[in-house]
Amino acid sequence: MKDIFKEIFNSVHMSIVVVNDKFIIREWNKDTELMYGISSDLVLGKNLIDSFPDLKRIHLDTFIAKCFKTGDKFEIKEKFRKTLMKGRLYIDYFISPIEIDGEIKYVSIASKDVTERVLLRHNLQEQNQRLNVLYDIAKTLLSTLNLEEVLFLILTGITNPQMEGFGRAVLFIKEENEQGRFFAGAIGIGSESGKEAHNLWKKFLKNPNKFDDFISVFNKFNESTNLTFHNYIQGLGFFEKEIRKQWKIRNITHFTKKPGRNCIPEIITNFFNQDEFVLIPIWVDKDLFGIVYVDNYKGKKHGFSKPDLEFLDLSTNLAGLAIRLSMQYEETYESTIRDALTRLFNHRRFYSLLKENIKISLENKSKLSLIMMDIDYFKKYNDTFGHVEGDQVLREIASIILSNIRNIDYAARYGGEEFAVLLPNVGIKEAFEIANRIRIAVSKHEFKKSKEITWGGITISGGVATYPDVTKNAIELVKKADSALYKAKRAGRNNIKKAK
Repeated sequence: MKDIFKEIFNSVHMSIVVVNDKFIIREWNKDTELMYGISSDLVLGKNLIDSFPDLKRIHLDTFIAKCFKTGDKFEIKEKFRKTLMKGRLYIDYFISPIEIDGEIKYVSIASKDVTERVLLRHNLQEQNQRLNVLYDIAKTLLSTLNLEEVLFLILTGITNPQMEGFGRAVLFIKEENEQGRFFAGAIGIGSESGKEAHNLWKKFLKNPNKFDDFISVFNKFNESTNLTFHNYIQGLGFFEKEIRKQWKIRNITHFTKKPGRNCIPEIITNFFNQDEFVLIPIWVDKDLFGIVYVDNYKGKKHGFSKPDLEFLDLSTNLAGLAIRLSMQYEETYESTIRDALTRLFNHRRFYSLLKENIKISLENKSKLSLIMMDIDYFKKYNDTFGHVEGDQVLREIASIILSNIRNIDYAARYGGEEFAVLLPNVGIKEAFEIANRIRIAVSKHEFKKSKEITWGGITISGGVATYPDVTKNAIELVKKADSALYKAKRAGRNNIKKAK
């Protein structure tokens, strides 16, 4: 019998265990000793399943029993188990009958360590998932140049549950104040439960196009009042000098408490109470736009692998590019709707805003007031002091107008020395008071050449008209306000008239 076993063992270069029909181990070769870290002296004569109960989990006992009964061979692929010698392994099992004199006396269980192959495949799959996510992020960035949407997209991409996720991601955006460069918490994805970001992803990962509904998810995220982690980071922030004491803010950095690793910035641990995390600077045209914090809170147990860090680095590099494109788009868009001199809305944008607000007022059955204003004797001022000084007066009056209206109001340079102000949800009485407040502020303002003016100083005249009191037509509303303005001019200038 030993000669038969020796022949089998010598013909196959892998771990082989031989059992009888009672599952008693009869042979345990050297390759098996090396794989499992257990000498044959400790297992021979013992029950295989009793000695290694985890084999029952993969139903090895069932396949052995079937082999004895039918003589069939079985192959069990890539089953996970722990061993004393090598720890976590993936193993292929090959179960075959051993016949003696035409009768099945024993069953051999040959096993092969395929851990390297499995891990390689898993790594390739994980890398492929990362590349797919990066591709989807890049593809979606082409459909939106809104900065808030871009930032939300990048952070949510980092916490994608398809890749097991990174737990939580936070963006701190650079601000400047009198004390120096400051980084304020802007967006936080994730939570202590780890469900918030995952729920967001589930909503659009069900869609074959994945990111097509992303913006609607973003809007829901913005409207939600139950995002505890996002709300928490809104109150966080730190000065650049505080974090530079322990981090140079140049490249992606993996922080952990393991000996010999990067020293953990105390201010970050005070915020998140984590022993391991990553900080990544986002550079936009060599300017530090912000800092991304990523941790593994209730995420992967093995921490951050090299592929994890590569993915985060690529994601934030992509974020930097997307942010630059978004900012360039916003600058370009602003240049098409703003007057270059005063930075108020231009003539074309004024009319689009007027039509939009007329429509809103019609739907809400609310009022909309318009103030048309003109600088008195402005041509005379330009002829006397020159256009450079005239341009400065226009800029200063634009500033006075903005400081006397609400954030929801719209101020435009209508043309030349004429200005227009749209006041949503404002009736004629309040609009007249606002216009008069602007008139008084201009008349009291100290312009550069105020003391040299021989005709009484810089003043404005204005006309006020309200929708739908005087008209229900946008163009007619402008005509009514303009007509009231010229009545104010004919009445001696430096006053306001109401349209009738």
